[in-house]
Amino acid sequence: MYNRMLVPLDGSTNAEVVMPYVIALAANTGTDVVLTSVARPGISNVEQLHQAYLERKVEQLRLRLSEYGIKKEPDVSYRVLTGKPAEEIVKHADEIEADLITIASRGASGQAPPLLGHISTSVLWSTGKPVLLIKAAAKEKADKGRQIIKKILLPLDSSSAGEAPIEYARTLAVAFDAELVLLQALEPVNLVIGFENLSVLGVPDNEEVKKAAVSYLTKVEDRLKTSGIKTSIEIIWGSAAESILDYADTNNIDLIAMSARGRSDISRWVFGSVAEKILHAGKKPLLMVR
Repeated sequence: MYNRMLVPLDGSTNAEVVMPYVIALAANTGTDVVLTSVARPGISNVEQLHQAYLERKVEQLRLRLSEYGIKKEPDVSYRVLTGKPAEEIVKHADEIEADLITIASRGASGQAPPLLGHISTSVLWSTGKPVLLIKAAAKEKADKGRQIIKKILLPLDSSSAGEAPIEYARTLAVAFDAELVLLQALEPVNLVIGFENLSVLGVPDNEEVKKAAVSYLTKVEDRLKTSGIKTSIEIIWGSAAESILDYADTNNIDLIAMSARGRSDISRWVFGSVAEKILHAGKKPLLMVR
């Protein structure tokens, strides 16, 4: 599932927060790594500078991987692109048939605009590839082997679209010997979108709703247990985005894996999608699967 990973860099320390995750992913899943940087056209010697930078990073990455003592080290290469960064990154990911794009939420400017950063956000919403978005440096103690991802949160909403990240999360849980937490947030009020306003359709039976959610998550958990990974189930009442973020912050979650689309898509026009809220407000690494 993880055979080749594209890692965009821009020479900044902000962008390089992805490297501990890249190293751990490559070592534990065996995925090949392609580092890339996008040069602006028409600037003298800029491509040579990008090339020299990426060559150094490739050497460093190979050295770190050799320290893991794995039998077969993943292939590590680089490519300097020219043009508009987001467009070229998405295009190159398709060209090399990447299974994952790992990118930082901030780059050379060091600033995080409302949409996290123009390039990373554009890449995430423009590509059909899974995107691992890293927002902050890994904890120093976790920057080794399987310690960097020990607990993965997998929010689900009972929809087939919402299940898109299950196999990606399963693969990571196996590779990192991590716990996989299946979570469903239940909102107690059903709303109907009218032409002029919102109206309350009714308050569902809380026990019946919870029973259905537990039944669904248990079925998913049973499928995952065949891989020998540790799993658990959490049901939370409240707004989906806030519930997911609160749980992640208070339960030592190392990674949130979720679908960019799910059952809530129909309400995106009014409320904004759950995925977008978590993308903008969350602090944890986020694996987004289209």
